[in-house]
Amino acid sequence: MVIPEVRQERLYQKIANLIIKLINDNIFPPGTFLPPERELAKQLGVSRASLREALIVLEISGWIVIQSGNGVIVSDKKHLASDYTIEEILSTRELVDSHCARLAA
Repeated sequence: MVIPEVRQERLYQKIANLIIKLINDNIFPPGTFLPPERELAKQLGVSRASLREALIVLEISGWIVIQSGNGVIVSDKKHLASDYTIEEILSTRELVDSHCARLAA
């Protein structure tokens, strides 16, 4: 019998998945801006740092576009942005982050 590995989800993954659910539920429809970072973090009950990490993941995966100085807009082309799942993107990011940390040490 093979026992599946228990994978603990990181906070920014949970935040990203929650924002995707809000987009899919049309609470944040494509073409609209997300609330400002400070306000959104407060609404979700998370730190701004964790929210920023989640937003980076969502931008890489094509769910949102971060417009410097304007805010974060929900993408209407999410299906074209990436053929990778959020889990695949996060796994890659973790590998890159750990490699960068070793190089910096």
